[in-house]
Amino acid sequence: MKYLLLLAFPFFSLASIAQPINAIVWEKSFGTDYEDQAKTIIACPDGGFVIAGWTKSSASGTKDALIIKMNAKGEKEWEKTLGKDMEDGVNAAVLSPEGNYVFAGFTTNPQEGLQYWWIFSLDKTGKTLWDVTFGGSEWDAAKAIVATPDGYAITGVCKNKGDQDKETSLLRINKKGGRIWETPFGIRYYDDEGNALTTYNESFIVAGWSKKDVSPNKQIHVAKIDKRGNVEWEKTFGGEVYDFARAVTATPDGRILVAAVSRSKTNGEEDIRILKLNAKGEAEWDNNYGGSRTEQPTAIFPTEDNGCIVSGWTNSMDNRKEKIFFLRLDKKGNTVCERYVGTHAWDASETMVSLPGGNYMMAGWCSSFEGNQSDFLAMQVQDVFDKTVEKESFAQSMADTMPKYRGSGDPLKGLNVSKAKTISFSEYYILIIGIDKYSGTWPPLKNAVKDALGVESMLKSKYKTDHVRTLYNEKATRTNIIRELEWLVDNVTSNDNVMIYYSGHGEFKPQLNKGYWVPVDAASSSTSAFISNSDIQTYLGGIQAQHTLLISDACFSGDIFRGGTVAAPFEESEKYYRQANSLKSRQAITSGGVEPVMDGGKDGHSIFAYYLLKALQENENKYFDVSQLYSKIKVPVMNNSEQSPAFNPIRNSGDEGGQFIFLKK
Repeated sequence: MKYLLLLAFPFFSLASIAQPINAIVWEKSFGTDYEDQAKTIIACPDGGFVIAGWTKSSASGTKDALIIKMNAKGEKEWEKTLGKDMEDGVNAAVLSPEGNYVFAGFTTNPQEGLQYWWIFSLDKTGKTLWDVTFGGSEWDAAKAIVATPDGYAITGVCKNKGDQDKETSLLRINKKGGRIWETPFGIRYYDDEGNALTTYNESFIVAGWSKKDVSPNKQIHVAKIDKRGNVEWEKTFGGEVYDFARAVTATPDGRILVAAVSRSKTNGEEDIRILKLNAKGEAEWDNNYGGSRTEQPTAIFPTEDNGCIVSGWTNSMDNRKEKIFFLRLDKKGNTVCERYVGTHAWDASETMVSLPGGNYMMAGWCSSFEGNQSDFLAMQVQDVFDKTVEKESFAQSMADTMPKYRGSGDPLKGLNVSKAKTISFSEYYILIIGIDKYSGTWPPLKNAVKDALGVESMLKSKYKTDHVRTLYNEKATRTNIIRELEWLVDNVTSNDNVMIYYSGHGEFKPQLNKGYWVPVDAASSSTSAFISNSDIQTYLGGIQAQHTLLISDACFSGDIFRGGTVAAPFEESEKYYRQANSLKSRQAITSGGVEPVMDGGKDGHSIFAYYLLKALQENENKYFDVSQLYSKIKVPVMNNSEQSPAFNPIRNSGDEGGQFIFLKK
């Protein structure tokens, strides 16, 4: 059953609702010069709030956990940053019975390069009370936490010894962080990940996703675990394309509500999928709600009438800019009320809690003052979700733009003519490498890391990205770069898209007729510490993606080609993009040929990176393929420098003439 009523009413549009509603009580944003995202919020006994997530507070590009305590008016009381100089962050938090704060997330060991579940507690002043880690692999992370009478329960993703797949796990710890028991579960030999957790009588409900086979498709995965760690039941839903749960809660009448992202039965790109399950995990109803583009639910909690309120973000309104939405449903899944709100260029909610008196407090992220990074966002809104409104449905606004036919029904029915197929895009894997801090015989660069950070921010804010991994400065060693390339080989599937961006020194050895990347730990001119273009070709050939794009802003980077050229499209039609997407591609854009290229340039970026970012920023089309990108940057780079960008297939890597397509949000 598909509803198209969501998000028809902005909070502040008098033309859309019967009476004006001033919904925002207050909002605050907090941030550094780089990227910051709040993932969780605690309502404190003193009337204040704690928000937590992660920050990229330096040009190194690594994450640290960021925790901010506010008073009841949103004024900052204290702030704390924690981490180990690699990838660290908070995904969830809960108030302890003593009034302290307990956080769950991930931390990376700098020596091992392995990621761990990270659980720690702070007192009311921000002082660390205890700090524990569990697991240890390339992807371990705690995703959700709830308090129990004797401690805490945490769920997330882990890698069990002897397996190569992700598994969901439920961990029980005592009040000091000591392990009580741990239960890994899921579909063995295929990936699973727990995203959400709630208590259910004396048991636990875990919701997330799993894969049922080697395809990239994901299905909603819900499990009930008893208080001793025994799996009582597991259920899966969807999976035709991909579906994954983001939040879960229980209703007063003993039902289970699951909020998920769905791309299997959508009106747009991604829709909200809400399931109501009985005590045995059987679906009582399963509905989709959405607009013409993307909606992602991030929080759900029950109402007294056994319905629910869902919050998250959407870009189906207001020129595709992300806005926060609120959706109220009755106990049968019918829409009671819809709202959306946003005061920045883009706003997104990651979590929401209800407050005494009927208001709601949410945390997430918004565009920074500069507009190209994200800041923590905290917002309190009034309870306006109990007012049933006269809906001007989103479906109606969409109907005004649909094709009109002379007659009724399906004009192709009975004529043996197939309808045009929609273009399907699987997951996007992005690897970004930037190096400034060279030593030894290699002079430091000025703009490489800033260029890489700019590309990362641009892609995350404007284009579809599912997995973004970065190596900046000290992290961009030869070992780590090769490890990331191997990770892509091991994890990318045949329908996925891969983009690799490298900004740093390059070298060409005429005696060997070969070009190289120069990692940060290459202190001399010996090729033993370099990564050759032929090695890069080998890894690119091993990545089982539909499309792989390499963008290299380095001296002598054009050596990777020595092959044919790529033609730009003749027409920008849906038919063209279907064809371009259906054929495999292994292509590269380089900032120059077999020649040195400039480091300094414009607005703190290299000439090449400046026009690359400019082209990505100015694009307003849903589909933007790499040949179009190249056509936007080639002439201005050549006119403003002595370098000649190149765009070609990578030889001996399996290119079939397709195109990597940037998919605008």
